[in-house]
Amino acid sequence: MRKISIILICFCINSIQCSNRNGNVPQIIKILEKEFDHTFIRELKEMPENIVPDVFFSYFLYQFQEKIEGNNEIDSFFQKIDLFDKPSQAYFLLFLWHKELNKKEVDIKELINMVNDPKNGINSCYNKKKINSIYNYKKFNTGENINLLFPVRLQSEIESTVYYGCPIIDWEFDAQKDISISGLLINKYFKGDPKTPYFQLKIKSISRKDVLFLLNSIHNNDTLEINIEDYGIKI
Repeated sequence: MRKISIILICFCINSIQCSNRNGNVPQIIKILEKEFDHTFIRELKEMPENIVPDVFFSYFLYQFQEKIEGNNEIDSFFQKIDLFDKPSQAYFLLFLWHKELNKKEVDIKELINMVNDPKNGINSCYNKKKINSIYNYKKFNTGENINLLFPVRLQSEIESTVYYGCPIIDWEFDAQKDISISGLLINKYFKGDPKTPYFQLKIKSISRKDVLFLLNSIHNNDTLEINIEDYGIKI
């Protein structure tokens, strides 16, 4: 009998915790509705669930940084459900909102498990590069000085910088072999389809003048266009 009572008490506690977590959802949705226009909300509601990840990487993560990140009520909500990684929070919110708009049952624990599941792709190399590029884009404004590090490899007997493709995303800078380029950020923009972030950098210094940049020669005061997604790592 005592064992059954303990089980019932634990069940009740868990039910109350789940209820409290889900109880915050309407207020979270209200915050989102204030920050996004009606066109986006309508499009999000009408899209199939398998398209939602594409919207996350192409649009929502950047908007989350601009409009939602740092909101005290949302931060408090994520503390209660132990979800602290910012991209994961944005991913969670987008799926939560999609379910709410389509009047589907919301299971907070199930959503957390989905976000943390390696199979969902948010932690894949390719998507980490996308996430890093969006954070880099937001972190720096035009008129600021930035320093970029590039690996150097031998290509057709010529030393040149390269962009590492997946599965490589993290690498160790070697000051003797690799190259550091510092300069003034004079422009930043998205271009291409899908939209990709770029930096325009006016070069101030180059640690190695004997190597090429993507097989092209560069000099101080040149303007360099950097594909931030190909760059891959956080600056």
